[in-house]
Amino acid sequence: MSNENTATDFAEIKDVSVEAQPEKEPQQMLLSAALEEVKDTIKPSTRAIRLATISRLLEKHTSQLEKVGQKFQPIQNQMNKISKMVQPLQKQLKTIEKQTDLIKQMQTQIRQLQKQVSEGQKQNQKIRTLLLSNVKKTSSTKNKITKTKRRK
Repeated sequence: MSNENTATDFAEIKDVSVEAQPEKEPQQMLLSAALEEVKDTIKPSTRAIRLATISRLLEKHTSQLEKVGQKFQPIQNQMNKISKMVQPLQKQLKTIEKQTDLIKQMQTQIRQLQKQVSEGQKQNQKIRTLLLSNVKKTSSTKNKITKTKRRK
């Protein structure tokens, strides 16, 4: 397995020729030469082994995903049931919200009516006061007239 990983790592490194880049330091030149040697030793069978390894890994991941899917299926079913149960509640909530808005509007209208009634009561009180004062004036005037008539 370690040879496969090493081969994979070296296969991913780009082909670097020593003659094409003479400006490299000696360590880099040695590394490039070592890479060339490793590339030459990699055989087509190593690639086949890598493909087989990848295939096995894919199969493992696929089976793991299927297991996870099986575990989540009951949860998904429960979520669907809950969703169906919640739908009527959502409709009721909308109805309640509409009713709440209606109640708020009615409260506003009641306040306005209370103000109007209060104003009407004030006006009635003023009228009563005026009428009473007029009645008193009239009665006192009548009393004066009757007193004057009696004296005559």
